[in-house]
Amino acid sequence: MAMSLTKFGARVLDNLFAVSNLKQKEIVASALSPRETQLNANAFGKFLSIKYGLAAFKRNQAEWTRAIQGEGKQKRKKTLNRFVSDLGLDLGDLSTVESKKSKMGA
Repeated sequence: MAMSLTKFGARVLDNLFAVSNLKQKEIVASALSPRETQLNANAFGKFLSIKYGLAAFKRNQAEWTRAIQGEGKQKRKKTLNRFVSDLGLDLGDLSTVESKKSKMGA
């Protein structure tokens, strides 16, 4: 908890959260959510509280899990679109390709 209230500690936790799998993110959120009030009283803690969606986690853990899973998919799509555009290719938005795939049952 104390680590999340310092500039460098919050940075470390933020980077760990970014590379963690869903189960690890749930563990971090469940450890920090009871102390959300303390986190929100500090600038660095408030950053983590908002970024991790601790209020949403406390309200509805299943909904929070779905949102976190969807966030990862969106991030991968953005990265792939940026990579394709850096190559100078014009494939359009790759999210439309994925939606067509899902309609076709692939």
